[in-house]
Amino acid sequence: TLISSLFLGSSVGAASSVISDKPLERLYTFQLEEAKVIRSYRGYYTMTLEKVSDSRCPRGAVCVWAGEALATFSIKAFTDSESTELTFIQGDLEQQEYRDLKMRLVSIEPFPVVDRPIVKKQVTLAIEGTSQSCRSIQLRPCTMEYMPTTCVYEGKKFSGSNRCQAMNSAEAFACKNGLVWNPSEVQCISKWDLR
Repeated sequence: TLISSLFLGSSVGAASSVISDKPLERLYTFQLEEAKVIRSYRGYYTMTLEKVSDSRCPRGAVCVWAGEALATFSIKAFTDSESTELTFIQGDLEQQEYRDLKMRLVSIEPFPVVDRPIVKKQVTLAIEGTSQSCRSIQLRPCTMEYMPTTCVYEGKKFSGSNRCQAMNSAEAFACKNGLVWNPSEVQCISKWDLR
């Protein structure tokens, strides 16, 4: 009936807006020497694809050995001065771990083909432990004090009923835009400070 479908629709909508804090596996695609910022619950990491080695038997060729494809990454936490090297082998289903992240190789593309020029390789990793939702930052609980505050970050203004809410909005913006979150770069002022 119409009424039951309306209730069903509203419950489905409500369920989809619930934010889970379960670790999420996300796909990240890298090209050679490309660095990406990976955000986890515990902090930020820089991950760079350093080297790709692809000796897989090209399609259209007859080979004695199937060959292999390897991708080597460097990864480091923003708080560290030295990076760690991780090597992934195509077809190896084992996860590798770095701090609170679990990673596995999804693909090294394109696959070699006879008589085709060598092109830039793209490597895709599945990384578990990344923060599930930038929206969950904005919904973090704050105290209920009323001290209207505006914070400025990356030239944008974020307002809230207190400093905590304004800072959460600024951090969510950083997350959505892949920016490195550094609270010391945020300038906040409360309406009470102007008196």
